[in-house]
Amino acid sequence: MKEAKVHVLRVSPPSPEGEDTIAVMLNAKDMPNQEMREVALRQGHMSGFVFPTPVGFEFCHYEIRFWTPQCELVRCSHVMIGTVWLLSKLGVTLQDNLRILTKCGLMDARSTKAVVNTDSTKGATWDI
Repeated sequence: MKEAKVHVLRVSPPSPEGEDTIAVMLNAKDMPNQEMREVALRQGHMSGFVFPTPVGFEFCHYEIRFWTPQCELVRCSHVMIGTVWLLSKLGVTLQDNLRILTKCGLMDARSTKAVVNTDSTKGATWDI
């Protein structure tokens, strides 16, 4: 399977505890578990994978799954925040309010456009 683009984001500023850098794939349709784990391993960061919603969940906008290099997580707040931000930033979704399916259940997310754009990139990493 041809690998889709991996976006790298820094969700919060670096601190002594580390930096909340994540990897996000916006089109993970048909991607098997092992491949998601391998992407997280190659990137070396927690990673978010966006899927179309499965049958029976058409009332949701997306399914998002979270992986570390070791295993899948049922939830991960900073990966969710970064993934929703990226969907909005790149214009993938035009809606402000999203309903998202995750392994831990349904989540609602809301994104609003900032009046002043403070986002920046350093190399290939988005700072949000």
